[in-house]
Parts: sequence; C-alpha cells; structure tokens
Amino acid sequence: MIYRLFSKSGGAADNDLVCLAEGFNWFAFLLPPFWAISHGLWRELILMFGAVVGVLIVGNFFALPVFSLYFLFALWLGFDASRIHGLALDRSGWHWETDLIAPDRLMAESRFWHQQLSPSGKQQ
Repeated sequence: MIYRLFSKSGGAADNDLVCLAEGFNWFAFLLPPFWAISHGLWRELILMFGAVVGVLIVGNFFALPVFSLYFLFALWLGFDASRIHGLALDRSGWHWETDLIAPDRLMAESRFWHQQLSPSGKQQ
C-alpha cells in the first residue's frame, strides 16, 4: 500500500507526522460526516452537507432515486478521502514529505524516520 506522509514544518516528534493510506476508505464511505469530524475537516463537512442538500433537491426535482445519488457521492468520497484529507492538511500548514510503499502504517512511519535519521538521508 502507498502511504503519503505529512509533517509540520520543523517537527521532529511522532505527533508531528501524519501518515495517510492511499486507497479506499471504508469509514469515509460508510459514515462521511463522522469521518470529516474525526479528522477536523470542518470545511469539507459543510461542503458535504451542501452536497447532500443538492442531492435531495436534484433527486426530488428529476424524480431520481435519492439513495442512488447519495451512494455515488459516498463512493466517490471513499475513493478520494485520502486526497481530500491531504489537501486539508496542506491548507492548515502541514507539508508533504514523501510517499512510501509499506505493508502497514507503522512500517511506513518507521521507514520515514529511518530515512530522516540515516546519515546519507537516502532511501535504502
């Protein structure tokens, strides 16, 4: 799996690193508002509510099934959740560091810190 790593400028502590997994996000797909709230994505939450209102209006106006439109919206969000979260981090002062391939989040963070602490600073 590919992981995108973001850090705060000048941060050297573990809590100054965010590791986002690329791929489908089930939490964002099943519970979009709770996903946004849990990551502090307030602007995105407002946009989600606007999109849901838009889906309801369009669904009622064109007599389309509202559930299917919402399902398509949630499916898109599930696939694009990592990018949306990354853009929100970038807006709030976090900086993209690198993309790493790793089997899990812990290994990606470990590889990142190993690269940062190695004398050459090159990937191994």
